[in-house]
Amino acid sequence: MNKELHPRVDITPSFPFELHYIKALYLNHQHKECARKCDDLLDHHQDEPAHVIFLNLYAALSHEGLAKIMHIYSVWRLPKISAAEAAYNKALEACLQAKDRLEESSRLSIPGLALNDPVPKLESTHARKRNNKPSLAHLGPGLNQSHTKSNERAERINFSWPRTFTPLSCATVKAIQYSVCQDMMTPLEDPFTVSPSESSSGATSAQDTPIRTENLSANNSNDSFDSPHPPSPTPSCKSGQPSASRAQAAYLNHLTALHAQISTHLQQLLDLKHTTTMEQEERIRRQSGSTSSTSDTKANTRLPQSRSFWSFKDPETEHQEKQTRIEEGRARGWKSERFEPKKYEELAENELAELEGCEKQLPPLQIDNCLRVSKIAIRYTHLRSFLLRCASSIREAQRPLDDTKAKEIALDAEKFASEALELE
Repeated sequence: MNKELHPRVDITPSFPFELHYIKALYLNHQHKECARKCDDLLDHHQDEPAHVIFLNLYAALSHEGLAKIMHIYSVWRLPKISAAEAAYNKALEACLQAKDRLEESSRLSIPGLALNDPVPKLESTHARKRNNKPSLAHLGPGLNQSHTKSNERAERINFSWPRTFTPLSCATVKAIQYSVCQDMMTPLEDPFTVSPSESSSGATSAQDTPIRTENLSANNSNDSFDSPHPPSPTPSCKSGQPSASRAQAAYLNHLTALHAQISTHLQQLLDLKHTTTMEQEERIRRQSGSTSSTSDTKANTRLPQSRSFWSFKDPETEHQEKQTRIEEGRARGWKSERFEPKKYEELAENELAELEGCEKQLPPLQIDNCLRVSKIAIRYTHLRSFLLRCASSIREAQRPLDDTKAKEIALDAEKFASEALELE
């Protein structure tokens, strides 16, 4: 099997599969899904500070990525920026908490480490040096704990996702394999440990070569070569303390650098938020007509505000608007006032009265034509009003009409139609 096509992904308790999956989603620009997965995992109350920092950081980056691809006038741009800002602040808070825990553990555990547990720490140091890719657990506060306690902490990692996912593509797997931070993947050098080859050669020389005490005072240069002294127990007991201090110092440096990086991202996000707010406020001022003339003001107020592709509403807002429309319809009895014929009827009747008062001043033929036109207009207005009332009643009832009302409507319609034909 080709290793280039199927690279290996290291799944460790400190960097489990879920974190690899979240990182792959972000690198494949699936920001919405990445933010949702981060929120789901954060709802399980993560106890490991490194995991909390990781999840909040990738959630913030995903929300920021969504905000950047939206139009600057989108109504959802500022909410996404606010969500990213909140996630960045949580990541910064988690960094500070991790620093406090690290300092507290270093003050309490290093003296006990040097006195009570010298040998296992030396073995764990050798194991860490042989490992090419140490995890955050080797650099964190649990460095001075025994292997059993590390396993207990690994068992407390409460990731509850199912391990059955859709197979990822080759590019996705390569993206997962890429390291989050290259410095964290570099093993720390330990000057207080001895390599296996040196320790084996030293043990062989100590067993095969006898210690000659007759030349101790004669030749000091040959003593170190001919009579190597076995290591005393006191240096071996203290050998774990400097390595633990260096590992904790390296972990603290990583936290400090990560805190500075998140602070930089947060400052850039605040600049983006300020720019977006200013642009949207300027657009609102232009549309309201504060910088235009009075004639343009009337035209602009009648135009609805344009909405971009990303200006969608959340389900809660749509549900509230729907309930508001239902309540308003019930209050007015589901009557629609799209056309009000009353003013047209009054206008036609006034014109008809004026024409009847001017019979003596106008020729008979012209008077007949004016009366005919006025009557047609009045009948047409009544007919249209009747049809609108029928449509409104049908919409209000939302059911078939009974026979009596249907006959009444049919007779009225026939009457109006016949009168309209006679007037023509």
